[in-house]
Amino acid sequence: MSLKFGILGILASAGPQSGYDIKTYFEEGPSYVWQADLPQIYRTLDQLEQAKYVVVEADPANARNRKVYTITEVGQKALQEWLQEDFECPPIRESNLLRVFFGTLTPPSVLKQQVTAQRNQFTKILQQYHAVKTLIAQHAEQYPKDAFFWMLTLQAGLKITQAWLEWCDETIQQLGDLETRE
Repeated sequence: MSLKFGILGILASAGPQSGYDIKTYFEEGPSYVWQADLPQIYRTLDQLEQAKYVVVEADPANARNRKVYTITEVGQKALQEWLQEDFECPPIRESNLLRVFFGTLTPPSVLKQQVTAQRNQFTKILQQYHAVKTLIAQHAEQYPKDAFFWMLTLQAGLKITQAWLEWCDETIQQLGDLETRE
């Protein structure tokens, strides 16, 4: 997914939004599958405006010249085309795994420490996902259709994180075994 389609999806789902509103939506919604910072969002909004996918208007109710973005028909069409494209299998680019690949160049104790730290990060992420699961459950009655799809994406995040935790546990064990043999 690219950020432009995430933004178009937000505008199609939630209606006109400011750049800050879009960032907040990302933080409260799909942050477990896609993250974006404010400068990225504003750069992408400029690109979307140039492509005629969004229109921008000054918010008359806001004295700070806040800009509000609305998806256009052209933007709706592009979003629908993207939503109906086949899924792509993204290439794996894991710099941490690249370090493990070159593990003969560093002591096993260092790798074990790094994998343990990564495991701790994944444990925190898993806790965050469980908190998101609770939030989705709280909104399920109000937004049943949305909650269904939110849960599907969350389940993917949970499974991926659990797989990473399993890999970390196995790798920590194997590196420990390697340390005792050396």
